[in-house]
Amino acid sequence: SKIRAKLKRVMNKMDIKLIVIDYLQLMKPEGKDFSREQQVAKIAIGLKEIAKEFNIVVMPLSQLSRASDSRENRRPMLSDLRDSGALEQAADIVMFVHRDEYYLEREKEPEHSKHYQEWLAILEASKGKADLIISKNRNGKIGEVKFNFESEFGRFTEEY
Repeated sequence: SKIRAKLKRVMNKMDIKLIVIDYLQLMKPEGKDFSREQQVAKIAIGLKEIAKEFNIVVMPLSQLSRASDSRENRRPMLSDLRDSGALEQAADIVMFVHRDEYYLEREKEPEHSKHYQEWLAILEASKGKADLIISKNRNGKIGEVKFNFESEFGRFTEEY
């Protein structure tokens, strides 16, 4: 209700088309007599209602669970959304940004290891690359879009 009230005031002065929530798990719904999963579901539904009411795009960012850290293939999937399946259910589009380089840097092989050269080659091949994984798209295709990632600027650029 706080977001809705503030949005009504601001939209009288500005033409807003997009709201980004950074990040959803920091939000707290009114009424705290619910489990965290129920709270997140309530928030997700409320944000969807705001998007429809004001005819704007609402983009909530979300944390992922640590489930992907325990898989060999660390690419995120819908079940990795943290706290609630309601996020997946309410969303029209669910996208993940994935960078192999991020994980490879954290799994550095010792230089004297027999796997070091292999690790280094894979790391070099992944440098500066990112994938936007579209895992759900209610009105369109799912798939991946490849980007370059310039870490020094935190910027994504054209496909690699």
